Amino acid sequence: MPRVSVIIPTYNCARYLGQAIESVLNQTYAAKYVELIVVNDGSTDDTDEVIRPYRSRMTYITQPNRGISGGRNGGVKVATGDYVAFLDADDYWLPERLALMLKRAVASPDCMVMTDVFVLNERSGELETQGNCEAKGLTPLFDLNARDQYVAALKANFLNYMIMVPRDVFARVGLFDKSLTFGDDWDFELRCLEAGMPVRLVPEPLAVYRLYRPGATTTRPDVSMAASRLRILEKHRTSVSAARWKTALGLRDSLLFQQALQGRKFFFATQIAVKLATNRAYGRHLLRQRALARRLRVSAAADAAYR
Repeated sequence: MPRVSVIIPTYNCARYLGQAIESVLNQTYAAKYVELIVVNDGSTDDTDEVIRPYRSRMTYITQPNRGISGGRNGGVKVATGDYVAFLDADDYWLPERLALMLKRAVASPDCMVMTDVFVLNERSGELETQGNCEAKGLTPLFDLNARDQYVAALKANFLNYMIMVPRDVFARVGLFDKSLTFGDDWDFELRCLEAGMPVRLVPEPLAVYRLYRPGATTTRPDVSMAASRLRILEKHRTSVSAARWKTALGLRDSLLFQQALQGRKFFFATQIAVKLATNRAYGRHLLRQRALARRLRVSAAADAAYR
């Protein structure tokens, strides 16, 4: 049976970490073939106390804070499994996830494998009853070849970070980019696709992804996030459409504009506003977003009236 290394990077996530660890240790796949690696990326909370009961059943690494990419890379460097899978400390898996992913991996050699996920809204406490990929109509994308998936993922990222890959892929495409503060998983997956490694889907939702967790980077859009997105697209500039590129520039400049206003840097804000006014692609993006927001408000009002 193939061995799999599961890497959980964690930074000040003690509140959720135990559930993530338990979800790996309770997999139906034979425990002797599962190597759990937890990377404490400079946490200052009670992470060590949470880890203590599980120390004999895992590899535990502590390191200075290097960000999510540094945590993932720290785990990859010591992993010994045939495959490597990733789980963030605030998410968790359902018991059959590894078994079904490995079954698909054996049937589809030299592929990335992921499963559909349930989304747990931390603000409302509601857990979706339908898989995220199914709900968004993304399932057909996973039957495409690597090149077509690469083009699709550059247009709009349809992947999640919870992939499983053959361990030797890191020797081929490199580790996670530590210079990125956001989207290091997207960047890594794009490199895998560019190298000819497609991603295949186990359609069952077999993981739970927390949305809007307090302190999570994805709930705090900022200039560094927009800059990371732009840097990723720049790596693949020859494959990115002009409109997509200009929209990414507009998103970054919009955040810079907000930051300049908040800092009362009005001359700088005026310069950015001029750039935004001439960015037609970003203007079309804003119009689409506003139209979508209006449709959602109308739909919500209709639902409320019906109730």
